[in-house]
Amino acid sequence: MQAAQSGRLRGFGLWAETCDIDGRIWQVLWDEARAAFVTRRDDADMGIAVQVFSSPGGEIAALSDMLVAAGDLEPEAACTWRAVALRPAPLSRAFHVLTPDDPAALAAAASGEIPEPVCGPYGASTHGVRYFMTDLRWPGRAIFVEEGQERPLFDPSSITLLR
Repeated sequence: MQAAQSGRLRGFGLWAETCDIDGRIWQVLWDEARAAFVTRRDDADMGIAVQVFSSPGGEIAALSDMLVAAGDLEPEAACTWRAVALRPAPLSRAFHVLTPDDPAALAAAASGEIPEPVCGPYGASTHGVRYFMTDLRWPGRAIFVEEGQERPLFDPSSITLLR
Protein backbone atom coordinates (compact mmCIF):
# COMPACT_ATOMS: atom_id res chain seq x y z
CA MET A 1 0.00 0.00 0.00
CA GLN A 2 1.31 3.41 -0.90
CA ALA A 3 -0.07 6.40 0.93
CA ALA A 4 0.14 10.04 0.01
CA GLN A 5 1.84 12.09 2.66
CA SER A 6 0.95 15.57 1.51
CA GLY A 7 -0.68 17.60 -1.22
CA ARG A 8 -4.06 16.98 -2.77
CA LEU A 9 -4.00 13.27 -1.98
CA ARG A 10 -3.30 13.64 1.73
CA GLY A 11 -4.93 10.77 3.48
CA PHE A 12 -5.54 8.58 0.44
CA GLY A 13 -3.80 5.34 -0.42
CA LEU A 14 -3.81 2.61 -3.05
CA TRP A 15 -2.28 -0.77 -3.79
CA ALA A 16 0.33 -0.69 -6.55
CA GLU A 17 2.85 -3.07 -8.02
CA THR A 18 6.30 -2.73 -9.51
CA CYS A 19 6.98 -4.65 -12.71
CA ASP A 20 10.16 -5.49 -14.58
CA ILE A 21 9.23 -5.55 -18.26
CA ASP A 22 12.15 -6.31 -20.57
CA GLY A 23 14.61 -4.91 -18.05
CA ARG A 24 12.67 -1.67 -17.50
CA ILE A 25 11.10 -0.94 -14.14
CA TRP A 26 7.48 0.26 -14.24
CA GLN A 27 5.86 1.51 -11.04
CA VAL A 28 3.31 3.89 -9.55
CA LEU A 29 4.86 6.36 -7.12
CA TRP A 30 3.85 9.46 -5.23
CA ASP A 31 5.08 12.65 -6.92
CA GLU A 32 5.23 15.46 -4.37
CA ALA A 33 5.60 18.22 -6.97
CA ARG A 34 2.44 17.17 -8.83
CA ALA A 35 0.56 16.06 -5.70
CA ALA A 36 -0.43 12.86 -7.50
CA PHE A 37 0.46 9.23 -7.94
CA VAL A 38 2.27 8.92 -11.27
CA THR A 39 3.32 6.02 -13.47
CA ARG A 40 7.07 5.83 -14.03
CA ARG A 41 9.17 3.73 -16.40
CA ASP A 42 12.68 3.73 -14.96
CA ASP A 43 13.20 7.48 -14.39
CA ALA A 44 10.72 8.66 -17.06
CA ASP A 45 7.39 10.10 -15.94
CA MET A 46 4.65 8.43 -18.01
CA GLY A 47 1.80 10.52 -16.55
CA ILE A 48 -0.64 10.86 -13.73
CA ALA A 49 -2.25 7.65 -12.51
CA VAL A 50 -4.38 8.99 -9.64
CA GLN A 51 -5.04 12.55 -8.49
CA VAL A 52 -7.60 13.99 -6.08
CA PHE A 53 -9.44 17.22 -6.77
CA SER A 54 -11.60 19.33 -4.54
CA SER A 55 -15.17 19.11 -5.81
CA PRO A 56 -16.92 22.33 -4.76
CA GLY A 57 -20.38 21.58 -3.44
CA GLY A 58 -19.84 17.93 -4.29
CA GLU A 59 -20.85 18.60 -7.89
CA ILE A 60 -18.72 16.89 -10.54
CA ALA A 61 -19.61 19.58 -13.11
CA ALA A 62 -17.85 22.18 -10.93
CA LEU A 63 -14.56 20.56 -11.94
CA SER A 64 -14.92 21.97 -15.46
CA ASP A 65 -14.21 25.50 -14.20
CA MET A 66 -11.21 24.24 -12.22
CA LEU A 67 -9.81 22.42 -15.26
CA VAL A 68 -10.28 25.51 -17.44
CA ALA A 69 -8.56 27.71 -14.83
CA ALA A 70 -5.63 25.27 -14.69
CA GLY A 71 -5.31 25.25 -18.50
CA ASP A 72 -6.31 21.57 -18.72
CA LEU A 73 -9.58 22.20 -20.60
CA GLU A 74 -10.25 24.74 -23.33
CA PRO A 75 -13.04 27.13 -22.28
CA GLU A 76 -14.90 26.54 -25.56
CA ALA A 77 -14.49 22.74 -25.47
CA ALA A 78 -17.84 21.08 -26.16
CA CYS A 79 -17.60 18.54 -23.37
CA THR A 80 -20.18 17.13 -20.95
CA TRP A 81 -19.93 15.14 -17.73
CA ARG A 82 -21.57 11.73 -18.02
CA ALA A 83 -22.13 9.13 -15.33
CA VAL A 84 -20.88 5.69 -16.41
CA ALA A 85 -21.28 2.18 -15.03
CA LEU A 86 -17.61 1.29 -15.20
CA ARG A 87 -17.49 -1.74 -12.90
CA PRO A 88 -19.16 -3.13 -9.79
CA ALA A 89 -18.53 -0.78 -6.88
CA PRO A 90 -19.92 0.13 -3.47
CA LEU A 91 -23.30 1.87 -3.69
CA SER A 92 -21.69 5.05 -2.35
CA ARG A 93 -19.37 5.30 -5.38
CA ALA A 94 -20.03 6.83 -8.80
CA PHE A 95 -17.92 7.10 -11.95
CA HIS A 96 -17.93 10.10 -14.29
CA VAL A 97 -16.32 10.82 -17.65
CA LEU A 98 -15.77 14.23 -19.22
CA THR A 99 -16.64 13.38 -22.80
CA PRO A 100 -17.03 15.28 -26.08
CA ASP A 101 -20.59 16.24 -27.02
CA ASP A 102 -19.83 14.96 -30.53
CA PRO A 103 -19.10 11.19 -30.40
CA ALA A 104 -17.21 11.47 -33.70
CA ALA A 105 -14.64 13.73 -31.98
CA LEU A 106 -12.77 10.63 -30.80
CA ALA A 107 -12.91 8.81 -34.15
CA ALA A 108 -9.77 8.30 -36.19
CA ALA A 109 -9.27 10.65 -39.14
CA ALA A 110 -9.61 9.31 -42.70
CA SER A 111 -5.80 9.16 -42.74
CA GLY A 112 -5.90 6.87 -39.68
CA GLU A 113 -4.50 9.48 -37.30
CA ILE A 114 -5.82 9.30 -33.75
CA PRO A 115 -7.08 12.70 -32.52
CA GLU A 116 -5.86 14.39 -29.39
CA PRO A 117 -8.43 14.29 -26.59
CA VAL A 118 -10.94 17.10 -27.16
CA CYS A 119 -11.67 17.34 -23.43
CA GLY A 120 -8.02 17.69 -22.41
CA PRO A 121 -5.76 15.43 -20.36
CA TYR A 122 -8.53 14.62 -17.87
CA GLY A 123 -11.24 13.88 -20.44
CA ALA A 124 -12.28 10.84 -22.45
CA SER A 125 -9.60 9.62 -24.82
CA THR A 126 -8.76 6.99 -27.38
CA HIS A 127 -5.40 6.73 -25.58
CA GLY A 128 -6.73 4.85 -22.55
CA VAL A 129 -9.37 4.65 -19.84
CA ARG A 130 -9.77 7.91 -17.90
CA TYR A 131 -12.48 8.83 -15.44
CA PHE A 132 -13.31 10.57 -12.18
CA MET A 133 -14.63 8.72 -9.18
CA THR A 134 -16.74 10.22 -6.40
CA ASP A 135 -17.81 8.56 -3.19
CA LEU A 136 -20.37 9.74 -0.65
CA ARG A 137 -17.88 8.72 2.05
CA TRP A 138 -15.40 11.33 0.69
CA PRO A 139 -17.54 14.46 0.37
CA GLY A 140 -16.13 17.34 -1.61
CA ARG A 141 -13.56 15.20 -3.45
CA ALA A 142 -13.36 13.78 -6.97
CA ILE A 143 -10.57 11.35 -7.80
CA PHE A 144 -9.13 11.28 -11.32
CA VAL A 145 -8.00 7.83 -12.45
CA GLU A 146 -5.94 7.09 -15.57
CA GLU A 147 -5.90 3.34 -16.12
CA GLY A 148 -4.17 3.58 -19.48
CA GLN A 149 -4.58 1.23 -22.44
CA GLU A 150 -3.78 -1.99 -20.63
CA ARG A 151 -4.01 -3.28 -17.08
CA PRO A 152 -2.87 -0.52 -14.70
CA LEU A 153 -0.03 -1.00 -12.23
CA PHE A 154 -2.41 -0.21 -9.38
CA ASP A 155 -5.75 -1.54 -8.23
CA PRO A 156 -8.36 1.18 -8.89
CA SER A 157 -10.76 -0.45 -6.43
CA SER A 158 -8.14 -0.08 -3.68
CA ILE A 159 -8.18 3.72 -3.73
CA THR A 160 -9.33 4.61 -0.26
CA LEU A 161 -9.36 7.31 2.35
CA LEU A 162 -6.95 6.37 5.11
CA ARG A 163 -8.17 7.09 8.61
